[in-house]
Amino acid sequence: ISGSLPLYIHEAKPCPRYLNPGCIHDMKSGDDEKISLLMDDAERGEARAQRLLALRYRRGRGVAQSDELAARWMKKAAAQGLALAERDLAGFYLEGIGVERDPDEALRLFRQAAQKGDPIAKDICSKVKEISRPR
Repeated sequence: ISGSLPLYIHEAKPCPRYLNPGCIHDMKSGDDEKISLLMDDAERGEARAQRLLALRYRRGRGVAQSDELAARWMKKAAAQGLALAERDLAGFYLEGIGVERDPDEALRLFRQAAQKGDPIAKDICSKVKEISRPR
């Protein structure tokens, strides 16, 4: 498995206060108030906010780009069992983004997210099975 992995899919939950109403994909805005609310919620331990903040740090959207801070926040969200964060963090480990590259940890996290029903993680795990199958 190589190349960039998708880091964001739609969640079927109400939008938090730091996102535009009805749009949970609002990663373009750099609105200071929105980022402040996001940081507040992330610091209070809200896993979805931690993941979104990690994605902002990864992409430099409204904050200074930092792979290390992206990984730190993604680890916090994944530690709470958020499947999307587990899958995203797996991608970080697979590609060495803000963490030391660790394919074994990446696979463990992909499997964890797949067990929770994440469709992208399931697809990645099935491809790994195909690749590792003896011929």
